[in-house]
Amino acid sequence: MSPHRRMKFGRRTIRTAALALAGVSLGYLLPAPSTAVAAAPEPSPIRVAWEFHFNPGPLRVITLDNPDGTRGSYYYMTYTVTNETPEDLFFAPVFELTTDRGEILSSGRDVPREVTQEILKRLRNPLLQDQISIIGPVMQGPENARDGLAVWPVRETKIDRVNVYCIGLSGETRTMLVPDPTTGEPQEVVMRKTAMLRHLVPGDLLTQTTTEGGRVLERVDRRWILRAPQATISAQPDSGVARQAAPAGSSGSSAEAASR
Repeated sequence: MSPHRRMKFGRRTIRTAALALAGVSLGYLLPAPSTAVAAAPEPSPIRVAWEFHFNPGPLRVITLDNPDGTRGSYYYMTYTVTNETPEDLFFAPVFELTTDRGEILSSGRDVPREVTQEILKRLRNPLLQDQISIIGPVMQGPENARDGLAVWPVRETKIDRVNVYCIGLSGETRTMLVPDPTTGEPQEVVMRKTAMLRHLVPGDLLTQTTTEGGRVLERVDRRWILRAPQATISAQPDSGVARQAAPAGSSGSSAEAASR
């Protein structure tokens, strides 16, 4: 079977797919979030490709000292991935955070190394790895599970909803035709199986963010969806920061071989 199954769409189907892609990628910015959920493409109900077991921790907001002496606020989330497949898999996660103010943030981008190190220090888990360090093969079995940390800068503070999208957990993909936003011509977009975590933000986002662990945001939904990633990451050893790069295919030979 080829890595991406091609499907033919009529004009109405293309328009529907475009709306679904926009609703998912912008993180429920539409007035009626439930409508966007219903319209979003869904992955296969049965597993059709390699997949990590993913256990996300709570999404938190914390306020810390920046290296330049100013104070800054950051979202962060810990997680555990376990390889329960019959072969070793390569793990190169992409974590994106969206808000109902139209923000799309890539984890690690514009996050100082010192901030990441301070969060790691506060969490007191010697096995916890930042987004760059965790990239690499994950061997089989729960004894080889990996603990990771994703961090994003806080931009807008007057928000009501925050979504986190976790890409790189599954090899399932689907190629869809959607109109190019500039020309209107159909173009192929690779949708990837993605873990979506939805959160509500009652009141001021920065309330109680100066405590040791920061503020926990209420998680109201967790599910698998199909979504086109906005960016991937590339390791920058000198800076310790995740940089945006052009979207690419699955990383690692095991992932490519198992993709559908």
